[in-house]
Amino acid sequence: MSPRIAAHLNKVGVNFDLVSHAHSRNSMQSARMAKLPPSQIAKAVILHDGDRYRMCVIPANHRLMLDRVNSHMNGRYRLATEHEIARLFDDCEIGAVPALGQV
Repeated sequence: MSPRIAAHLNKVGVNFDLVSHAHSRNSMQSARMAKLPPSQIAKAVILHDGDRYRMCVIPANHRLMLDRVNSHMNGRYRLATEHEIARLFDDCEIGAVPALGQV
C-alpha cells in the first residue's frame, strides 16, 4: 500500500485490513490470489477528456463501456495512458490504481 493512501485512511479514521497476495497483472488476478470474489474487489479506471481526469470505480469482474460513459456524461473521454496514470499515482506501482480519488 502506498504511504499516501495509508496516511489518508488513517487520517480520516477508516479501519482497514491489508490482504497480502503475490504480484498480479490485473484486478481479476488480484481477486483470485487474495481468494476473494471479484465482485468484492474495486478496480479504478482512469479517463481523460483533454482537460480533466475522471475515475470510474467498478467491480473487478466488470468492464467499463466507454461509449456509454461518454453518452451519459456528454463527454469525449478516453482511457488515460500508462504514462498519465504513473504521473497521477506516482507513489503506486504501475498499473495499481487505488480506487480512492481524493487522496
